[in-house]
Amino acid sequence: WNRATSRRIMMSSPPAEGGSRIQGAKKVLTAADVIGKANAQGSLPGKDGEKEEIPKLFTKEIYDDFQSALLKLEKRVKEGPGSLSAEEIDAFKGETDRIVDEMKLYLNNPEERKKEIASTYGMLSSEES
Repeated sequence: WNRATSRRIMMSSPPAEGGSRIQGAKKVLTAADVIGKANAQGSLPGKDGEKEEIPKLFTKEIYDDFQSALLKLEKRVKEGPGSLSAEEIDAFKGETDRIVDEMKLYLNNPEERKKEIASTYGMLSSEES
């Protein structure tokens, strides 16, 4: 803004490709940017034709609690205040309490808890026992 002439002064050159006129400004990556970069580096899971093993960090029941709690959160975000019933709120509290309890158990004795979780999947290997 030029105060003397009360006119805007326009820059004569556009910003650098994919960049900003602000020095040192970081480019915000999109999901497509991240996937493209992972593809280029060959680090995108499952791209080598092999089925990738999903880590088993929690019991199946805790994964179910995570999914159910996240679905309730999604409903609340999409539909707004009052969209969850009292029963859904009670269920959400129970699910999140179980998740927190599981995480506390894990932190108290990670190695033992890993074995216990693996055994719930029937995958306890001989080197871990």
